[in-house]
Amino acid sequence: DPRHTCRVVVAPARCFVPSEIRDGGRRFGLAAHLYALHRRGDQGIGDFTTLSALAEVTARAGGSIVGINPLHMLFPDDRERASPYHPSDRRFLDPLYIDLDRVPDLEASEAARALLAQNGPRFAALSARTSVDYTAVGHLKRAVLRACFGRFELRAADEPLVAEFDRFVLSGGATLRRFALFEAIAALHPRVPWHEWPRPLREPDAPGIADFADAHAHLVRFALYQQWLADRQLAAAARHARERGLALGFFRDLAVGAAPD
Repeated sequence: DPRHTCRVVVAPARCFVPSEIRDGGRRFGLAAHLYALHRRGDQGIGDFTTLSALAEVTARAGGSIVGINPLHMLFPDDRERASPYHPSDRRFLDPLYIDLDRVPDLEASEAARALLAQNGPRFAALSARTSVDYTAVGHLKRAVLRACFGRFELRAADEPLVAEFDRFVLSGGATLRRFALFEAIAALHPRVPWHEWPRPLREPDAPGIADFADAHAHLVRFALYQQWLADRQLAAAARHARERGLALGFFRDLAVGAAPD
């Protein structure tokens, strides 16, 4: 009957097998927690540039895949909640993994470069630690990213980077914008669970949300900016991995659930 539709579930006889392993040959890879890896010049935590280097080393050794911990969003205002398996949102990336040296606006921002240079010894000390100081790394990185964002906001609307950012936001749709709104509200209510926020801000469709978004558009855009940078750097790492011969690319872990607050 053309007036009715139904969803059909197809169960193939076998799982998909990538062409790289159809010959029955054995393949291997490396698995690591990205945050625990260090490289010369990092900012106290393994980042997307570190991931790119890990991919190249694995491919050079004949490996086909790199497995990593979940990279999804944690809690910017409570960095001690560092378990990758208890995230704030599984759909989006944690800006903590951004390599500041590869942020496009760093070169154009005198304030960002000054912050990075001023905190160079602190970053070096954090990198030399045997464990990650999430609070210190998060605080320092966020300060530099804010300065970079300030420079980004001065760019003309027709600049290629702004057009790229706009395409990213457009492709993310309502889901990405709601996430950015959540991050903006959370930034103004640090360590306060969402169900204890002011009532007009607890529901994404509540009337007060639109007013908040207008009043705090810079916070919303900063959250979007960080997601764009993280997505950009992860994509660059994936391209580099393919170019260096990592046939199966990255195996990204995913938490079973998310933190209830």
